[in-house]
Amino acid sequence: MPNHGSAGASEEIFRLLVESVRDYAIFMLDPTGHVQTWNVGAERLKWWKANEIIGQHFSVFYEPHEAASGKCEYELEMAARDGRFEDEGWRVRKDGTRFWANVVITALRNASGQLVGFAKVTRDLTERRNAENERVRRAQAEEAARVERALRHSIDEARRWFETTLRSIGDAVIATDTQGVVTLMNPVAERLTGLTADEARGRPLRDVFHIVNETTQKPIESPVDRVLREGVVVGLANHTALVRPDGAHISIADSGAPIRDEAGEIRGVVLVFRDATPETRASERRAFMMDVAAALGSSLDYKATLMRLAKLAVPSLSDWCAVYIVDDDGKARNVANAHIDPAKLKLAHEIGERFPQRTNASRGVPEVIRTGRSQLYPHVDDQLLAVTAESPEHMQMTRALGIRSAMIVPLTTGGRVLGAISFIFADSGRAYDEDALSFAEELGRRAGVAVENARLYTAEQRARESADAANRAKDEFLAAVSHELRTPLTAILGWSKMLRAHTLQEVQRIHANEIIERNAVTMTQLIEDLLDVSRIVSGKMRIDVHTTEIAPIVEAALDSVKPAADAKAIVIERDLDRLPALVAGDAARLQQIVWNLVSNAVKFSPRGGRVRVASRTEGDTLEFVVSDRGKGIPPRFLPYVFEPFRQADGGIARMSGGLGLGLAITKHLVELHGGTIEAKSEGEGKGATFTVRLPIAESLRVPATEPRRAPPQLDGLRVLTVDDEEDARQLVQVVLEHAGAKVRTAGSAREALDAMKNEVPDVLLSDIGMPGETGYDLIRSVRSLPPNAGGNVPAAALTAYARAEDRNRALGAGFMMHVPKPIDPSELVSVVGTLARIKSAM
Repeated sequence: MPNHGSAGASEEIFRLLVESVRDYAIFMLDPTGHVQTWNVGAERLKWWKANEIIGQHFSVFYEPHEAASGKCEYELEMAARDGRFEDEGWRVRKDGTRFWANVVITALRNASGQLVGFAKVTRDLTERRNAENERVRRAQAEEAARVERALRHSIDEARRWFETTLRSIGDAVIATDTQGVVTLMNPVAERLTGLTADEARGRPLRDVFHIVNETTQKPIESPVDRVLREGVVVGLANHTALVRPDGAHISIADSGAPIRDEAGEIRGVVLVFRDATPETRASERRAFMMDVAAALGSSLDYKATLMRLAKLAVPSLSDWCAVYIVDDDGKARNVANAHIDPAKLKLAHEIGERFPQRTNASRGVPEVIRTGRSQLYPHVDDQLLAVTAESPEHMQMTRALGIRSAMIVPLTTGGRVLGAISFIFADSGRAYDEDALSFAEELGRRAGVAVENARLYTAEQRARESADAANRAKDEFLAAVSHELRTPLTAILGWSKMLRAHTLQEVQRIHANEIIERNAVTMTQLIEDLLDVSRIVSGKMRIDVHTTEIAPIVEAALDSVKPAADAKAIVIERDLDRLPALVAGDAARLQQIVWNLVSNAVKFSPRGGRVRVASRTEGDTLEFVVSDRGKGIPPRFLPYVFEPFRQADGGIARMSGGLGLGLAITKHLVELHGGTIEAKSEGEGKGATFTVRLPIAESLRVPATEPRRAPPQLDGLRVLTVDDEEDARQLVQVVLEHAGAKVRTAGSAREALDAMKNEVPDVLLSDIGMPGETGYDLIRSVRSLPPNAGGNVPAAALTAYARAEDRNRALGAGFMMHVPKPIDPSELVSVVGTLARIKSAM
């Protein structure tokens, strides 16, 4: 044998190794899929000799239908593209027998990357697959046995329930065998047919009654025959009558269902009848409305009332009743459900959780609430279900509910839609008509009035509670103001009189002047806080925005707090090495923000404690953090920590002084600078951390020769502003266009939505009080849009409604910021800039 070097020897050894492997079929294919080599394992597994198979296409190893489908070409294409292809499936031996194989195909390329062929490795996994199939078969057999036991138990339970409740049900019930012979009849059926159960039992159904068309008096096919033929629940057409043996005609509403045994075979038919004569129906509806009136007037808790209403509707008016109420955010929430089958109710809940109804849906509850118009579906089939199904799984789950007929009516009062009620027939097989819809609409109107009355009562109660709380807060605040002003005033007056009496020594006079000065400063700060709150409430708080250095501002604020910290031996730790050079803001107000937070931390820290002041930058945002390990904030008070006049230790026994205004003022100042502030605390005695985030203005640095003003920051930003006042719209447009923005205006909510269809803005600004649809209506409609249509657009409410409750309502409706009017131009630019940063962070 010639010597080809070490590489040639290695290749020869590898070839001999492959050819000797017996448990794996290993062979080579040329680029077109023809066999080039064949090892012992391949001969043992596939039963072809090397001289028989070499040169043939590897498709001979596949079943004919797979080879014809292009599977072989697909496998080679995937291996060539990805370098490797793996699959499991049936393969064919020489004699046509099948085995379950694991196949790996590897592409072979030369040094230049050219495809030269494929290596294929095949393993026989038939035994493993058979073992797995046997394991699955056993598991399935065990599960089937368990299900059968459960089914038999359920059937026994159902039979006992049926026998117990049959005699008390409000409909006539008759059961027959497969030959149409009566086997059971309840008391209502006895009254309807004029025969006793004993008289009817064993007789053919045609001897007990027959059914005719009320108009033509011609016989109609027996419902028993229809059920046996179709094998499903059926209902009779309208205008049918039951004819008794004595010849009396009674208008009926009817349905029939098959009775099946444990194996699913039909063993009989159950028929359900209802007296549908106009007199009887009118009497039943009067009685039902009396029950409804009693239920609606039984409680001022409208949710409990609606639950009673839903239960009343089942089964007399529906098989399934669901009630929806519109929340303050404009979304419909399911508040009451009743169903004749608890299992179906569970399935309905699961469908509602996994596939919530879209607010812009063109059918169903959302459309009824949006338009205030009822919807009637006399016959529900798969074609109708497919319109609302979001996926095959959704369709399958909805089909399992067995819905056959439905109607949805609005809950209304005073022309407003408060919600909707859906009524559904399923297992009973009954169907709704226009007459039933009219009755349901009257029910919806009565329920709407009850809901509105309950809401008004609740709102009045809450308003009374809020007024009481406000009065208490006002009284506590006035008491605090009196205390906080009288305390320094007492010191000032007392020492002033002693100075005028000329009875103090020089050291005492110096001390007296220091006390008078310190208390005068305290009174000045109290008065400034009161004035700031007044400015905030009236919407007149202003900031003078300039590009300014932040480091000197922070240092000045910390220096002014230092005497108070030294007096309590409190150490202020500084970690301010990463302060940015510039911010856009009012230097005096920025210093006020820092001073308020640090002095607050000192105030609530114990003697000898520590206060940490740190800062860091993230992108274009400055994060300023003040933390202490002092008194902390109770969890119950944390949501109100930024509200004015609120103190965790309010009352005469409180441990700290002040009016409870500092944090409220700080929050407003931070927001005027386009920033945010948040408070965190692990609880009482565990300290507190306040974090302020402000935009950095490195890009706003201007030459010293230019006037100190904030230059345009909104270059190219698309803004849509909505206001019914033309002057207000023009002002906003001019201010923002001077700052570089592209501004479109709209005079109403409808114009704004139309404008968004043409172009989605980067920022939305809207007034609240507008005729017709308000700003709240607009933002709810916007938030119901998909993201690509503007559903997530950052939005601010520019409004003259400046109360705390107005702010909460605006944020709850979907606005991201609430800005009271009138607004300073520089503040307006800052607000839009903040919203633009929110958009870029999405």
